[in-house]
Amino acid sequence: MTVALAKAPVEAPSGTGPRRRRGPRIGLALAAVWLLVVALAVFVPHLLAPGDPLAGVPALKLQPPSAHHWWGTDEVGRDLYTRVVHGAGLTMSTAVLAVAMGVLLGSALGLLAGLAGGIVDVVVMRVVDVLFAVPGILLSLALITVLGAGTAAVAFAVSVGSIAGIARVLRSEVLKVRTSPYVEAAQVSGNRPLRLTLRHVLPNAVTPLLALAALELAAAILSVSALGFLGYGAQPPAPEWGAMVASGRDSLRTAWWLTTVPGLAIVATVLAANRVSLLGGRRLR
Repeated sequence: MTVALAKAPVEAPSGTGPRRRRGPRIGLALAAVWLLVVALAVFVPHLLAPGDPLAGVPALKLQPPSAHHWWGTDEVGRDLYTRVVHGAGLTMSTAVLAVAMGVLLGSALGLLAGLAGGIVDVVVMRVVDVLFAVPGILLSLALITVLGAGTAAVAFAVSVGSIAGIARVLRSEVLKVRTSPYVEAAQVSGNRPLRLTLRHVLPNAVTPLLALAALELAAAILSVSALGFLGYGAQPPAPEWGAMVASGRDSLRTAWWLTTVPGLAIVATVLAANRVSLLGGRRLR
């Protein structure tokens, strides 16, 4: 007699079943919204704050946040909200310029070291090691003392601090790509070194550089604001975030909003840039 045995359903081990849908990424959404607001403040500041950031009413100086002045007024009666919105252009443009120069200079060094090899690679990497050994803010301050104050000088000084990391990343990618079969096939086919580099090596090695550049933007915003706080960036009465924090430090007990509001703008922008760049880095892998 054959006995039919009913097979009991086998339960899936814990953790191997279908994944639950993740809830909405609130942090990422908030970061994207904030960066969109910052972009609007950079390109069309008068859309968000139609007032003049340099015009003040002395009779209304050091007014706390209210319905008429959302973020209060400063020591000469200028609306702080208007100044923070218009100051985004100075801070962000300097940071973006610093990252762009750092990517160009670092990419040139990394590409040279990865393609040339030999003694050229050794010399370039020793220069990069020296740059790594010096903290970025100290290197920026040393360059500022030579170049003088100003947004262009700050952008270049901050860019030098990012050259080392960018050069190392691109060099490692170039060394990996240049030994790939398709690159070797293109070389055997008679492609000249310049064409080989621009068409085959560089496009396939630049992907990790995009994620690193996004991370460097957050660091550049912080460095530009720090140098502005020390008085090396845009000079008063220009509305720059770091300089605004510095101008309100003497009135911190009586007018806390002078330092808190631009300080929070810096913190929120740095955190938002980091959050978005980390997501971009995962997708580029």
